[in-house]
Amino acid sequence: MTDERENDDARMEFRGSSEESLRGLFNTFRMGDKWADLEPGDTVDLVLTKYPDNAEHELNPRPAVVGAVCRGPLHDMLAMHSGLNHGCSQSQPADRRIELWRILRDMYGIENVKDGDACVVVYLYRAWLR
Repeated sequence: MTDERENDDARMEFRGSSEESLRGLFNTFRMGDKWADLEPGDTVDLVLTKYPDNAEHELNPRPAVVGAVCRGPLHDMLAMHSGLNHGCSQSQPADRRIELWRILRDMYGIENVKDGDACVVVYLYRAWLR
């Protein structure tokens, strides 16, 4: 994952995500504290890529507005927030926590995703659809 934060500019990458998975209010899970200082009302650019393994095929960045930011241990964040995650919106509600755990382990690597690790959940809505 190649999220970027420089000065006040923020670009969040969504590899392999579709426009449809980023509708309405949704959230994204990010390991660590990199995004913990975002505040409701901040704007970030969502960078969608066509292929999960190829960031060179970027689609146009789209603005999104931060609705809320939650921080805590991964286990707690999964239990409380997996229901609105864009990556598992097609999964059955009872399966979303487990599905999201798998997605995070695939993205960050098995050694970087542990139950008690710090995690930030950012709730977003797309500014251009508001």
